[in-house]
Amino acid sequence: MEKTMSTKLIEGHAYVGGHKIAYLEQGSGSLVILIHGIPTNSQMWRAIIPQLAATHRVIAPDLLNYGQSEKPKSADVSINAQSRMILHFMRALGIRSADVVAHDIGGGVAQLIAVNAPEAVRKLVLIECLFRLVAHPGVRAFAAPGGGGEDELESLHHHDARLYAHGRCQQKCDDRRGH
Repeated sequence: MEKTMSTKLIEGHAYVGGHKIAYLEQGSGSLVILIHGIPTNSQMWRAIIPQLAATHRVIAPDLLNYGQSEKPKSADVSINAQSRMILHFMRALGIRSADVVAHDIGGGVAQLIAVNAPEAVRKLVLIECLFRLVAHPGVRAFAAPGGGGEDELESLHHHDARLYAHGRCQQKCDDRRGH
C-alpha cells in the first residue's frame, strides 16, 4: 500500500543496497517520481514540486553520488545501475508504479526502468533528454512502434515538458522522421 503525504515538503531518505538515498516528497494522490539529470540533484525540482503536489504525491530522489545521497567511492553509478537503484528505491518506499518525469541523463535512467520493469511506469515524461534509441533494444519501442533502423532518430532533444507524454513523444518522433 502506498502512503500519502501532507502538503509540507519533506526531506527523507531510504536505504537501497546499503546506501542512503535522499529524496524530497510532497503532496498526496497519484504518484509522480521526478528523476534529475547530471550534474544536478533533486533540488532542481523545488519550484515545480509544490505545483505538482497540489494534485499528486511527488517524490524527487537524489541519484546515488548526487545531492544528499551517499557518495561511495567505488559504487557503480552508471545509467543501468541508477535505473536498478530507482527500482529498489521504489520498492523500499512501497511503491508499485508511478508516473515518471525525467530530465537529461535521468531520461536514460527512466527509459531503462520502463523497459526493464514496465509495470513500474504508468507514464513516462522526458524533458531535455538527449538519448540514443539504440542504447537499449527495448527503448526503440518508445519512439517508433514497429521498430526501425539504428540510424533512425539517433537523438532527440525536447524543450517543453508538455510534449512528453508517451503518445505525444511518438508523434514528435514521427514528425522528425518526416512521417
